[in-house]
Amino acid sequence: MSWPFVLILIVALAGVFVLARRHRSAHTRAAAPDIQALPPVEVRDALARRSVPLLYFTSAGSPETRRLQDPAVFMLNAEFEGRVTVIRREIGEHAMLAGQFGIVSAPSTVVFDHRGNVAAVNRGYARLEELRMQVLRARSLEWTMGA
Repeated sequence: MSWPFVLILIVALAGVFVLARRHRSAHTRAAAPDIQALPPVEVRDALARRSVPLLYFTSAGSPETRRLQDPAVFMLNAEFEGRVTVIRREIGEHAMLAGQFGIVSAPSTVVFDHRGNVAAVNRGYARLEELRMQVLRARSLEWTMGA
């Protein structure tokens, strides 16, 4: 055998190996449920009421956390008057839910669009202006997509 033939054979086998691994990993990913495609029940309920859900994580034992984030969240809820649904959860009691969104500290907020997809994640304190812009962006997706 000549060297060019051996080299071509090695490259071809390597290509077959890479394609087989890609196919196997794509098949494995397709079998696992996509967490982003499965919003929590509370989020689905809010979507049924035609509002943009805002999932707000806080900590039970920390009044400082609430003192920082609560005013912005409550003002946003009042400003949008039913067009936003605030869902407040204690991070300690809902650790699995928080883990779905990569939340490890409170306060944190997750904004969903009109289809239940994550539109924004804020790990840590989020100012009212930030939350307002994220909710408006999530609502504008609904208007532009005509849903």
